[in-house]
Amino acid sequence: MKKIHITILICLMIIASACSATDRENAVPPESQAEISSVEPSPASAAVPDQEPAESGEPAESGELAKSAEPAQPVKPSESPERELTLDEEVALKYINEFLNSDDIEEKKNFVKEHAAEDKQGIFMPYASYITKRDVRFRNPRVLDSVPLSIAGQEVTIVLIEGYEDDDCNCREKKEVIILMKDGKMVWGYLDSNDVHAQLSFQLLRNYFKNYAENIYELTFAGSAPAADEEIACVYFEYFHNSTDHEEKREFLNYVHSSTYNMFFQMSQVVTNKDVWLKNAKAAESLQYWYDDKKGSLILVQGESARDKEHMMQVVDGEIAWKYTKMNRLEEDVIYYLLRSKFTTSPL
Repeated sequence: MKKIHITILICLMIIASACSATDRENAVPPESQAEISSVEPSPASAAVPDQEPAESGEPAESGELAKSAEPAQPVKPSESPERELTLDEEVALKYINEFLNSDDIEEKKNFVKEHAAEDKQGIFMPYASYITKRDVRFRNPRVLDSVPLSIAGQEVTIVLIEGYEDDDCNCREKKEVIILMKDGKMVWGYLDSNDVHAQLSFQLLRNYFKNYAENIYELTFAGSAPAADEEIACVYFEYFHNSTDHEEKREFLNYVHSSTYNMFFQMSQVVTNKDVWLKNAKAAESLQYWYDDKKGSLILVQGESARDKEHMMQVVDGEIAWKYTKMNRLEEDVIYYLLRSKFTTSPL
């Protein structure tokens, strides 16, 4: 990156950079460098389980997964009057019981075949051959509520499920997952993970469950983002997204948030196809958001491109955290359109 631009960036973000801790040691060196048609961040953290291999296709019979070693049952939440579950709610709960929590490999595979959206079966099926680790499971899961949404002409439903940590030490700690459903099939799951973009996605959806508002922080969008956040959002396209210089792209990683660093590191190893370059990038509009003690900026960046003439950049602590783009993948586009609706600028 040219020295003059580095100087500008450092002046704009020296305070934010000094306060942000980044962990670069977990990045895996690339095996190859190749030009690809498009390089985008992966979907927001999904409720796809961490894995433990099951020997000979059978569930584990000993160790921390043994059914004989179940921890003491946590105190169940006070039950509201029982109601009949909708089809979407039934399938969402089956995901927890018959896939995530199950030790039966065939049951897990059958769930994917019968209840996962067709275009997502290739993602979920490999996990069906593994036993889910206990710290990912949900003990005593129950459906709290479901909300229908109309997103870009598509009718979907989000289902909120509550449960407890499934381990001996934290078995009384509640946790939640939001399942995205379409046409009675499971599409995706959203968790409140450590990644700042996944946190924002979860909070965005969680705020639709007003019947359980006492359990959430209000997500607020207002005002304009700091000028430094707008600047780094635009500079991203010139020195990373559009760049053919791998050294320049790696240098820009100094301005990437630690929680999403590894993803952007992988992207720095390839050259983005020119069809998705964004030239003359400008901040068309910006917003600040906050909930609890979390805050950040969303910058709507528009420019010239053969495709995708606008993107939304998430900036946290003065660093690039995520890029939201229309991807033609429902689980990502739901988040894109919900965030895009917060802006008043007309789409390109």
